[in-house]
Amino acid sequence: MFQSSSKRPAFRSPQLEVLETRLTPTVRPTDWAYYETPAKALNLGVLRSDADVSLKLDGNADWIRFQTRDLGGSNDRVFVNAAQGGAFLQLEVFKANGQQVGIMAGQGVDYTRVGLQGLPAGVYFAKVTGTNGATGIRYKLHVDAPVVIPRQDDLFGSNDTKATARFVGVARNSTIIVDGKLPRQDEDWYSFRLAGAASASSRVLATAPLGWKVGWNLEVFDSQSRIVGVSSGASGTHGVSLAGKAPGTYFVHVFSDGGYGLPNYRWTLGHIREDANYLGPSYLGAPSPTPPQSLVVTPANSALPNARINSVVQGLLADGELSRQDWIGAGGIFDSVEADGKVTPSEFNCLKSIIANATLIDGSGATIGTGQYPMYNYVFNLAGKVINGNFANATYQNQPLGNLAPNSSAIQLAQLVDKWFLGLDRPDAGDYPYLQASANPFFGPNGPILDDILQGDTGDCYFLSSVGTILSKELVSGPNLIAVYNPVGGQNPNGLFIANGDGTYTVKFFYQSQSTGALVPDYVTVDNYFPTSTSGNSTCWNYANGYGPFSNTSTPLWVAMIEKAFVQENASAVWSNPSDKADVKNAYSAINGTYNGNLTLMFLSGQAGYQNITNLSGLTFQEIVSAYNAGVGVVLGTRNNPPVDVSTGSVKNNIPLVGSHDYMMVGYDNTSQTILLRNPWGSNKTSGTYDSTNPPSSPTNTYLEIVATVPFLQTNFNGFY
Repeated sequence: MFQSSSKRPAFRSPQLEVLETRLTPTVRPTDWAYYETPAKALNLGVLRSDADVSLKLDGNADWIRFQTRDLGGSNDRVFVNAAQGGAFLQLEVFKANGQQVGIMAGQGVDYTRVGLQGLPAGVYFAKVTGTNGATGIRYKLHVDAPVVIPRQDDLFGSNDTKATARFVGVARNSTIIVDGKLPRQDEDWYSFRLAGAASASSRVLATAPLGWKVGWNLEVFDSQSRIVGVSSGASGTHGVSLAGKAPGTYFVHVFSDGGYGLPNYRWTLGHIREDANYLGPSYLGAPSPTPPQSLVVTPANSALPNARINSVVQGLLADGELSRQDWIGAGGIFDSVEADGKVTPSEFNCLKSIIANATLIDGSGATIGTGQYPMYNYVFNLAGKVINGNFANATYQNQPLGNLAPNSSAIQLAQLVDKWFLGLDRPDAGDYPYLQASANPFFGPNGPILDDILQGDTGDCYFLSSVGTILSKELVSGPNLIAVYNPVGGQNPNGLFIANGDGTYTVKFFYQSQSTGALVPDYVTVDNYFPTSTSGNSTCWNYANGYGPFSNTSTPLWVAMIEKAFVQENASAVWSNPSDKADVKNAYSAINGTYNGNLTLMFLSGQAGYQNITNLSGLTFQEIVSAYNAGVGVVLGTRNNPPVDVSTGSVKNNIPLVGSHDYMMVGYDNTSQTILLRNPWGSNKTSGTYDSTNPPSSPTNTYLEIVATVPFLQTNFNGFY
């Protein structure tokens, strides 16, 4: 099913005529390309992440070139698998000097793999052939890339030197416990102060995960940088005695041999005395009750206006940030505000003050106000929508709600939290019931692929085509927008998804700031419940994953997640005029034909400058290719009744094209000067390739892929985004 995408509301002052250079130009492989020799090899370039490409073995061999940036590990490999069962493929991998690294042959959909373990950084070639002379085989090639993992900071930020050591507290009659982790190429420094002379049993004790075999080190220094003690090796425990040490400041240094890091570790400062005033352990970095205030570092700040909330917040800041869990968890900020049944004026002012004085510890690193409250950008954004209001707060689950205010009820606050942090304000899907997809993977075994995109019962071809063309670029060159960002570890910093660990995902979009004109990030959260419909005795996906069986637990969730998030973000009115109630509401029907490709490419990428051309008469092949290479993708829209010219005359009934429909550009061929388009309806509803350079006399179906010449596009399309 599809809807017209001809409705094109004005975007706030976009520079549509300017194409910015954002990515290194690359040519996506096409089914008709030949890579018969090493000299003609498809060049994947320097791999900064895993690579995944779809190919067709049309000749005797395919050669693929790639360059690694680090030593290959046990999980690094090249593998291929064929699209059809029974087809034999052989994979060989060579060094740049022609030395063979490995060879393996497999059958059908079985993965044929060659490992890269122990191989140094450098240029390599993969050669794919068909056994017994087989050819015409469609297959996918994947490289698990050995990549350099840059220096990353642990839970406590940039405490990589003695000068930036994290102060963990004053040790009186107490034990301090610090839970940390050590990413690769990282080191951690901490400082503490002894309030009195250390007892004979005082020590710093550090433990690594059970069974950890990599060498690591614990060092303790005094304030004059003199060594107090060292413990090193692959042991699970290291300890340094503090017996008899004088009062003063000391430093703890944790690092690993070879920069391998530690997935997690704990160190404790034991300053134990049999004393009635013993305060018990204080935890830093671990989920725990609020530690005693004498044992944590609080920012230099004026107290929040409510003493109880101030105490809660300062306790939560012990690990250096206000996390998502600190806001929404038991004993967290919102839970503490809700405890007395309403949001008192002083509690409301506390919440406002936190948001007004934040430091964003990822992305821009911006400091707002005094910057006393560090938090990740997405947490700051979602908490701000709860506290400072949002157009979408008008309703919750189709019932009136409203923005938070002094004396709001605890129930209203809880519903706002559920809406933004837990995704419980699911879009209106009419009569289609929601069901949970708790067993499905987020991505398939080979990561996100174009076959995952299957438009269902809503007219968002413009959106799914934008997602698809972005993905087509990323399968070769990045920048990994269709990826899961890990804020703590820093992996995939451009990723649009954040996994919250509770079945929900937070999704990032962009909108244009009215004050600066810049495209800025905005976030919504979605859960793993989705609208379904019935077909006979079967329950099916109703929107994204279009009409496939809902019981198939191997169906990836990412497309349905981002489509559902798109509906919820649209309800915030950051893209449209709030007075247009048909478009600005939390309902799947609200995105039917609402935008077009140039807008959604900006909404998804945060990159401005996308063209919006409706007259394609002057469009050239090179202009299309340059736009695809320089940006994050290209979307093209068909006329209402595309008059496809074949030998028998114009084809009617939208065959082989779909009228008033957006197609994603996924590649091109310089030799034949053709553009490869793909229908977001996906392979479940369309099949085959229509080649406009050699069209069939009587096309009989709506095609999945279109090999289009420029004249073909000019005749049948009136949208270039």
